[in-house]
Amino acid sequence: MTYKAVLLDIDGTLVPIGRTGVTDRVVRCVEQLRRTGVKVIVATGRSGFVLTPALLGNFTADYYICVNGSLTLDADKRPMHEKRLGQQEMDALDALARQQEIVLGYTFEDAYYMYYGYDELCQKLAHLAAEDSPVDPEPKQGPGFVRNGEDRVRHHRSMPYGAVLHGVPKGMNFPMDANLSFVQFHPGSYDVYRKDLDKARTAEKLLHTLGIRLEETIAIGDGNNDVPMLRAAGLGVAMGNARPAAKAAADRVTLSVDQDGVAEVLEEIFKI
Repeated sequence: MTYKAVLLDIDGTLVPIGRTGVTDRVVRCVEQLRRTGVKVIVATGRSGFVLTPALLGNFTADYYICVNGSLTLDADKRPMHEKRLGQQEMDALDALARQQEIVLGYTFEDAYYMYYGYDELCQKLAHLAAEDSPVDPEPKQGPGFVRNGEDRVRHHRSMPYGAVLHGVPKGMNFPMDANLSFVQFHPGSYDVYRKDLDKARTAEKLLHTLGIRLEETIAIGDGNNDVPMLRAAGLGVAMGNARPAAKAAADRVTLSVDQDGVAEVLEEIFKI
């Protein structure tokens, strides 16, 4: 198989969780692929506002699929395609946050706005900062990415792409009729996005415009939200530090992010 594109997650794949900067080895590998015409596509749960050198260092891609498939950006971070939550989905999440007294934040184009539990989240982040916890949304990527939205008016300007929940009790039942997917990324913490979206489905649409089939791609990831992408790609590769579900969905497992697993597998496959 001649692979024409590579799909790459960020946290736990390109960048160790809780840290910043893609290693020089991975950057060199990816740039060499791009020079040969292989398309490099980031597929992340993060929004576009964090895709800066503060997080990625010198790494650049041809396209960026953000918020688990809700937003697609070109190489210059300009929007190409988007699907946002509707008022019905927001109403269901607001009711859940009120009833269960959990932290709820929405992902907009400029920041995360915490509609419920802003002070609680700030206290948790301050406590966990020294531990580099993955619960920490974006503290090292610059100020102002997590904002107090408890006036609950930010969506009057534009609807959110997705949401995050923190402090979810174990075994809690999510609303099944809300047209939403709830995907755990840390104990008690969940990404929330439209049920008709995921990284794989958005990647397939983008690849179609490029004349590339999913079978001609390599997908590399580590999280539960990477599972559809790992299953759909021609070759799914899980990081050595990946969640069990990601490893089960992949065709093979590479080294961990701390061992430059991305570069290790791409150098082998593309002989670079």
